[in-house]
Amino acid sequence: RTHLAAELAISFAQLGRRTLLIDADLRRPSQHRLFGAGNDMGLAQALSHGGPHYFHGIRGLPKMALMTSGELPRNPLELLSGDTFERRLHEWRRDFEVMILDTPPTAEFSDSVVIAAAAGNFTNNNDAYPLWPANYATYPGTSGGVISVAASDQADQLADFSDYGLST
Repeated sequence: RTHLAAELAISFAQLGRRTLLIDADLRRPSQHRLFGAGNDMGLAQALSHGGPHYFHGIRGLPKMALMTSGELPRNPLELLSGDTFERRLHEWRRDFEVMILDTPPTAEFSDSVVIAAAAGNFTNNNDAYPLWPANYATYPGTSGGVISVAASDQADQLADFSDYGLST
């Protein structure tokens, strides 16, 4: 999921779309490592403290920005379930044509379902662009949209969740 999210974001940015990649995996984030970005401030702080967001620019991709997870919260699902998350997504959506959200594994955590529900509430020109929960990623047409990388397939079920403190 993480690499897929990163590659999708890079692809859209290379196509000239203003793209935001959000590391919404508040359990074991890794986008910051892939892009060599700091992770002191990020999504968790923007949601929990109502503080400013911090977008990292990506060298060689002027149309792409990265929001890391930030320091991990004790209550990721609660933080993502609040109204603040959906409001922030709407705020950020004004500046980006495509938003891609990297999530934790759907086979073990319900975070991705909550993220997909929040992301699926976007509208553009009075047309609703649904985000298929959990098993699908969607790019709703040429007017932009939100993609939640929450693929849940056999790879998810066979994955090693030991880094999350779980065993399969």
